[in-house]
Amino acid sequence: LLGILIRLTPELLSYSNLIGFDTVYCAARLKEGIIWHHWSDIFTETWLLYSLMISIHKIANLTPIITLKAVPVILYGLSSAGIYYFPYKALKWKPKKSLLASVLLSFSLASLRISWDMYRNILGLSILLFTLTIISEAEDRKGTLLFMLFSILTVLGHELATVTLLSIITYRILRAIKKDEEEKAFRLLASISPALTIFVTGIYLRSFPPYRVESNII
Repeated sequence: LLGILIRLTPELLSYSNLIGFDTVYCAARLKEGIIWHHWSDIFTETWLLYSLMISIHKIANLTPIITLKAVPVILYGLSSAGIYYFPYKALKWKPKKSLLASVLLSFSLASLRISWDMYRNILGLSILLFTLTIISEAEDRKGTLLFMLFSILTVLGHELATVTLLSIITYRILRAIKKDEEEKAFRLLASISPALTIFVTGIYLRSFPPYRVESNII
């Protein structure tokens, strides 16, 4: 609620205009209504934001400006919740301390700037925070499946969040091997494998695209 209220303020003050630069591209995607232009986009694009945004836009039958007013507000609220949830669950902070962290980062100028138009960044960061919290809970089948789902969503959310997640998982696997905890290392590797497969496939298709792309576009 705090993140929503903070981010809602500039949207209300500029109610007749959109905020940011990349927002124009998002408006074009909304009007176009296409999530994947080619089957390879499933692996080479972080399309989770567009799939959610276009689906909500069509189902609710909203105008592009209303949709693009609501999307950053919801995403900022989600990121604020993630900033609270991660230290509370993963770092075992007390609720007041976790709330303070959420308040400080929600009012941060850097966070607000990113939320102007970098919607994929905010979505990827939000999912990453929840994914990192679930890592320690991947001890049983339910926890493992939940971590698999969130790690895949992270890969489909944003590239930087993906690299961060894979780096952390790699470190945890190497640390488990060093401590002779082979079972834990194998479980982490198995859990991250679906997300890693999508990520590696995307790198391959970017390097060797399966279709011709015009290189000289104005």
